[in-house]
Amino acid sequence: MMNILVLYAHPVETSFNAGLHRTIIERLTAAG
Repeated sequence: MMNILVLYAHPVETSFNAGLHRTIIERLTAAG
C-alpha cells in the first residue's frame, strides 16, 4: 500500500488548478 499526499491550496474552485486536483483525486481513488 502506498500513501500519497496531495497538497491543494487554491481558493478558486473553477480554476485550472482545481481541475487538476479533481482529476488527480479521481484517478488515485479509482486506482485504489
